[in-house]
Amino acid sequence: YYGYFSGPTPELQMPDLNLRNAAVRAELLSVMRFWLARGIDGFRLDAVRHYFESPTGALVDQPETHAFLRDIRSALQAEHPDVLLLAETWTTPDIAVTYWGAGDEAQLGFFFDVPSGLQSAAYSGNASSLRNVLDGNEIILAGKDRQFQAPFLSNHDIGRALLSIGGDPAAIRPAIAALMAVPGTPFVYYGDEIGMQG
Repeated sequence: YYGYFSGPTPELQMPDLNLRNAAVRAELLSVMRFWLARGIDGFRLDAVRHYFESPTGALVDQPETHAFLRDIRSALQAEHPDVLLLAETWTTPDIAVTYWGAGDEAQLGFFFDVPSGLQSAAYSGNASSLRNVLDGNEIILAGKDRQFQAPFLSNHDIGRALLSIGGDPAAIRPAIAALMAVPGTPFVYYGDEIGMQG
């Protein structure tokens, strides 16, 4: 099987779903509907850039991925009009914003440049790096829903914000405050708000 994110040992194997298979797609939709029927509001689409690979070996950002997202969103919204899809892309903002599509793919996307700008500003006390990030994103998001940007301070992949800003508990407050003030829909990795370190 194909396992892009698999590790070197059997317990770290993580096979990818074959989303070209109609039965797999139907089962995925069934699972999503199961949770929506129980009150879940939406889904974080992990590693969304890697859902399809091309026959020539390209592993990211395939047209099939965008078609798949449009199909999933359309199918889910037919029954749950307010369903939310959040794309985790781990790339530059100009590529991340393509997962908004024409407003018919994910409604939100994590912007991985924002954490570094927020952390740098909190660590140095100088907001210029954050300003540069936000100005660049403003240009990239022109003509699109500005709320697509889902800023965050840290997550399970990049480590705790407090450690990234030098371990100073006093610096976490302005970092969290800035996160709530930047454009978009902010996400807080549980524990960052109290300066959790691990």
